[in-house]
Amino acid sequence: MLLLALGWRVQAKAGHGYNRETRDYLSRLIANFKAGKDLMSGASPVQSNLSPGMSLVREWRGTLHQVQVLEKGFVWNDKVWNSLSSIAREITGARWNGPAFFGLRSKKVVADRVRA
Repeated sequence: MLLLALGWRVQAKAGHGYNRETRDYLSRLIANFKAGKDLMSGASPVQSNLSPGMSLVREWRGTLHQVQVLEKGFVWNDKVWNSLSSIAREITGARWNGPAFFGLRSKKVVADRVRA
């Protein structure tokens, strides 16, 4: 664990710190903190990119599934759900990361090298 932390620190010093999405998310958290807003009610970086009214569509085993994004939650099969992961679990019968299942997370290629 210490080796990973030191490796990240070396990368950060070389100008390869957090990615843009994470920096933006941290900036919003800081702004909310300074404004006195509740930090725990904030959405994750992935969910912050979703706007109420958006539709997420995924085909699974020949069936098309459409999820409607709400202000707080999601609608699928005429039921309100708290998370995309619970919807993905219901669709597949297995544990899935909801944003990954609906294609909201990019597959990051791990090609970073630690520069000494």
